[in-house]
Amino acid sequence: MARKPKKTVPPACTHCDTPAQLVDGSQVYPHRQDLVARLFWRCGCGAYVGTHKGSDRPLGTPANAQLRDARMKLHNQMVDPLWQTAIASVGYRPEGARATTIIRNTARAAYMNSWRGNSA
Repeated sequence: MARKPKKTVPPACTHCDTPAQLVDGSQVYPHRQDLVARLFWRCGCGAYVGTHKGSDRPLGTPANAQLRDARMKLHNQMVDPLWQTAIASVGYRPEGARATTIIRNTARAAYMNSWRGNSA
């Protein structure tokens, strides 16, 4: 028996608490022709989030400019160096691309849990 595909639930906006609407890239980045075909979830207050490539699954929760900036700074200063240092460490040798992906996803999950106030 074939599985029914899951219907994607629109993410709730963390700023105005309304469900986001699925739009194409021209609605979020009108000046970026390379993003026209990509999908984004955007809500009425202007917050938005991208989707996984080839899917309408959100990459996270919609964010306004201030939150997007804070997330980028956190990744650049803390999250990315964490997994990059682990991979570059002399004492650590991942067994391949899959192990590297697991490390990245684990670091991302730990960050998301701490951001949401959950314990890991």
